[in-house]
Amino acid sequence: AAAEAQALVTAPDAGPRDLVRRAKRALFVRVQEVLNGKDPQRRIPGWDERTPLATSAYRIFPLVRAPQALHRWRSDAFFARERVAGTNPVYLARLDAIPAHVPLRAEDYARAMDGDLLDAALAEHRLFACDHGMLEGIEAGVTDGWRKFLYAPLSLYALPPDRSTLRPVAIQCAQGPSPGPLFFPWQGTAWRMARTVVQVSDSNLHGVVQHGVHTHLVMGLFAVCLHRSLARTHPLSVLLLPHLADTLNIDDLTRGLFASGGRTPTIQSVSERGTLALAGWGYRTFDWTRDGVPERFAARGVTADALPGYPARDDLEAHERVLRTFVHAYLRIYYGCDGDVAGDPELADFVRRLEDRDEGGLRGVGEVATLDALETFVVRAVQRASSYHAAINYSVYDAMGYLPNMPMAQFGPAPQRAEHPEEDFLAMLPPATERDRQFNDVFVVANLRANRLGQYPLEHFQDRRVRPLVRDFQEGLAELEHAIAMRNARTEAAGGAPYGVLRPSLVTASVHV
Repeated sequence: AAAEAQALVTAPDAGPRDLVRRAKRALFVRVQEVLNGKDPQRRIPGWDERTPLATSAYRIFPLVRAPQALHRWRSDAFFARERVAGTNPVYLARLDAIPAHVPLRAEDYARAMDGDLLDAALAEHRLFACDHGMLEGIEAGVTDGWRKFLYAPLSLYALPPDRSTLRPVAIQCAQGPSPGPLFFPWQGTAWRMARTVVQVSDSNLHGVVQHGVHTHLVMGLFAVCLHRSLARTHPLSVLLLPHLADTLNIDDLTRGLFASGGRTPTIQSVSERGTLALAGWGYRTFDWTRDGVPERFAARGVTADALPGYPARDDLEAHERVLRTFVHAYLRIYYGCDGDVAGDPELADFVRRLEDRDEGGLRGVGEVATLDALETFVVRAVQRASSYHAAINYSVYDAMGYLPNMPMAQFGPAPQRAEHPEEDFLAMLPPATERDRQFNDVFVVANLRANRLGQYPLEHFQDRRVRPLVRDFQEGLAELEHAIAMRNARTEAAGGAPYGVLRPSLVTASVHV
């Protein structure tokens, strides 16, 4: 009896809260039995059978800082800004032509963009899209007895002729055989529902692919291969190990996120099967070179000349430059020429393991046999562990802390027509239990930092030649901190939303949350 009592308290699926949850579920099942006269386990209630919450019910932060989205989420300008300064700011791409399955008319574009011409926008490379087509066919799940929804939308954005501020143009909620109509900013509740479809899709892509696979899994594989190949005293180990601190530990603790009953299929729209399918897509399509910071933005056509106002890109590329200066000087202490790199057997084994299908299985690593190639290889690794992960991870609270802006799961269907009542939008938002789960998740994740980029343990670099390089690195980060602060001050003075998640003082050195 004592052992049973102890298990009741300590088991992850037991305890007083679980007893309450089970009692509520049992009551729900019994009520459904009475109402339906059949096995309620075989019936999933319709989305319109739940009484939705008002948006005010999602304000649950009286004792903590309110998320940025609280007072901005209704703004179309803020919605567009999230593509370039939100929690998943790496999927926007320039359009050179309107996709064949998107029936955008010139007159609708002109209405959305205050008379601008669609042909001119295309010719001047001012039209952009965020394509969630990879979600087509990804299964949505059921949480607490309620069906969830997940779509594969395509959203269109444009710059006005002066290239000042990105604006949303249209949203198509699906891309399959029956993609459905386009929705536009003047359509009130239907437009808000279409925006929610985009936000839910983006949050699922963010949680499973960008956070789960492209940072945690990739850097976990990187850490395993490094430990198998490089001695701890190898100069690359000495440089890289602080940027792998606790990565394997957190990956081991969180591997249950994707499992049956895990947090991902519980608080996001994806089912367990959908989670694994989407994670598999993320792993198969990741490329070490193409997904490097400058390369990704260049390949998507969103360079500074095409899209001037892109804070996430600008800060990530600034971090890359500061990192490269440090890594360049560090490597040339230990490698005098390309032949030294090509002749390093431990490095060669490390790269081989990263690409080996039975070990790292990472595509795009390529040959690392010159000083320049090694420099780029190391910069990509350190950046993915630090500023890239920070851009994805530490931005979640401001985007998702107020659920009407970006729910992780959708509990009502996408809009079907140009006019919908407000209740149809509210039905898309999560119930109270999911509200609490999402808030708890994003608040903790966005506020847990155990180390800091540029700060190394005392005497970590025993080679005295490295210490002045570390000081220079820290000074470069301090200059970047000042530059970001000044930019954000100008943005706030103009009434805009600041982007501070990549301030170096807030960027961690490793993936540990």
